[in-house]
Amino acid sequence: MVIEAASHRVISVVATLAPDLNAAEFSEKHVLRYSPYRLFSYGFIHPRGSVFTRWMIVRTLAMIGAGTFVALPRFACPKAPTNYAFCFPILTNSEGLIFASLVAFLLGLFLSTTFSRWWACREKLGVVMNNSAYMTMLLTNFVTMEEAPQQTARNVIRWMNLAHALIYKHANKDFDYEDIMKEQLITSEELKKLDTYGNLPVMVFGWCMNGIRDLISESKLGPVSAISPCINCIGACTMASQELLAFVNTQMPYAYLHLLGFMTKIHLVFIIFYGGGIIASGIHDEIWTRIIFGYTVIIANNIIYEGLLHIHSMLGNPIGNDTGDFPKHVYMANTRAICINLQSL
Repeated sequence: MVIEAASHRVISVVATLAPDLNAAEFSEKHVLRYSPYRLFSYGFIHPRGSVFTRWMIVRTLAMIGAGTFVALPRFACPKAPTNYAFCFPILTNSEGLIFASLVAFLLGLFLSTTFSRWWACREKLGVVMNNSAYMTMLLTNFVTMEEAPQQTARNVIRWMNLAHALIYKHANKDFDYEDIMKEQLITSEELKKLDTYGNLPVMVFGWCMNGIRDLISESKLGPVSAISPCINCIGACTMASQELLAFVNTQMPYAYLHLLGFMTKIHLVFIIFYGGGIIASGIHDEIWTRIIFGYTVIIANNIIYEGLLHIHSMLGNPIGNDTGDFPKHVYMANTRAICINLQSL
């Protein structure tokens, strides 16, 4: 707990001293956008939104401590032995880095799959947002001007935005509807139906389809060429939302992640002995650059390999509540604003 508190204090101090060094712009707790130039130049100093979490610092400090512990037996060695390998473990490059290439290769394939899933989720969200705007354009222009069909059209547009909001709630098992009630995306009667069916977005898209059916049956949606695009919009949103939730709810195979995590930890154990041996050798020979190099090997390997694993945990559910997830509040607000503006044309 002391180490965790200290690491949290380090992050807070860096964030306080370097507020202008952050290359990212945040919305709520999510990264909205960032400047690659600023990030690569000096923004890496700011830890918010990165893999430098409190536990990353704790693990790094633990590895530093383990490497130092490995180096301690050097005190039992004579000052200038002919061979001091018996006093402390010294691994050669080939021994200490025996798993480095294999683990790096597997992590590369692993993260490639993670990023593919991440982008696929973004594409599915784009389908929902784009078709919500397109549906608004269709209904605004092709529904007759009587009050009843106009109200049905407004309900369909509202339901499209409601379904968009429910995608995020369903993915995060969030059953608090107070926010969407305040946004007037759902009525109390509709909320009762939602509690009965569960907060599945597909149910709300079903309401949208029922609204289009009513407009068609009453001949309030015309011309005939506008009917098919309306139906296709709802169908595309339904399929996209279902595929998106399938991505989120279908995790990578447990056995694969278990093996990958295990191999990474084994590699880091070898790095502890490899770096610890370098540190011990440097202390014994009083070569301080060698000591620094030994600690650098331990710190860099932990940050890189543990950081790559942490990236997957951050992107596993890109519509969640982590800092690196999609800025869902911005997506919902922008989509709704577009729909409102299109209705006012």
